[in-house]
Amino acid sequence: MSVSKYNWEQWMTYTGFFSKKWAIVGFTCLLYSTSFSAFGSQTDVLEVGSPLKGELSHLSSEKNNIKPQPLDINVPCDMGDYLTGYVESGDMMMMDVIDATGELSRRLVDHKGGKQNFYLVAENCDATWRLSGSGAYQVVLEQRISLAEQSSEGSLESSLESSDALLSPKVSALRESLEKGQNSDSFWADIEVLGTPLIEDTAAGTVMTFLARGNYNNVKLLGAPSNNHESLQQLADSDTWYKSFVVPKDTHFSYQIAFNVPQLPEPGFARRVAIRAVAQADPHNHHPWPRSAIDKYTTKSTIALKDAPKRPWVDAQTDIPKGALSTFNILPQKSPTSKVVG
Repeated sequence: MSVSKYNWEQWMTYTGFFSKKWAIVGFTCLLYSTSFSAFGSQTDVLEVGSPLKGELSHLSSEKNNIKPQPLDINVPCDMGDYLTGYVESGDMMMMDVIDATGELSRRLVDHKGGKQNFYLVAENCDATWRLSGSGAYQVVLEQRISLAEQSSEGSLESSLESSDALLSPKVSALRESLEKGQNSDSFWADIEVLGTPLIEDTAAGTVMTFLARGNYNNVKLLGAPSNNHESLQQLADSDTWYKSFVVPKDTHFSYQIAFNVPQLPEPGFARRVAIRAVAQADPHNHHPWPRSAIDKYTTKSTIALKDAPKRPWVDAQTDIPKGALSTFNILPQKSPTSKVVG
């Protein structure tokens, strides 16, 4: 079979065209793959007994803007699991829990170095844990205790209190209403206006009552006036929980409230520190601090009675102009004439 010169040249032209075309396609795919692995975040699995170790670095874009390269972590869990562990690094690190929509739901480590412990109860197992910063790191998951393994002993702090234990007149009145078959709606409508904790002047002194509403196994205070972890009591069989204290008129402090604190199958410090997994701002308190906190777990609630000392370095001053914050990057610049002076 003979091939004419014209057909042969035409065949070589087509071959060259398709060779160049596939070469371009292959190069594009390689470039995309390289870019994705270089500029996208990694994903690793964190489990008990399998710590993650490595080093985070920064990437420079074309405009010399330094961008961090985070590490995305998948943590297998079930709803209600109690998870504890730590992040260890010589540099500042952040560890965030990112929900399925890409929104931050909780910050576990906030711009800190060294060994930073974290405690939480799994709420959304589809969430991604994101470690960001720069430098060497180690992430360790020390415990994963399922809801079934958590003890039910002492989990329900319930009770019909004796009348002399109800220091709050408003809570006493609520109990009487409940005994008559009424609900707590009117009481809580007042609390939404007044805010918590509830402050009442009585013959016994100034009564401060912490309150919670809902169907819980337990409710505790972190930072109570007694300087201890205090348990709120469930009022009768209602949705209202309370704990009252007689306090000085100059009382001022911050606190957090904790719903459904994990009841661990172990005594001592491990059970006590579990409150940190769920401690958060009181949802009925009108004075959170700081107001710019990243989530409810890093926010504290505050209370200051009328005779409390003034705090001009904390409280807003109406006669002082407000300042402004700016964020910018400072990049090192090499000078051709720079030299080391010893």
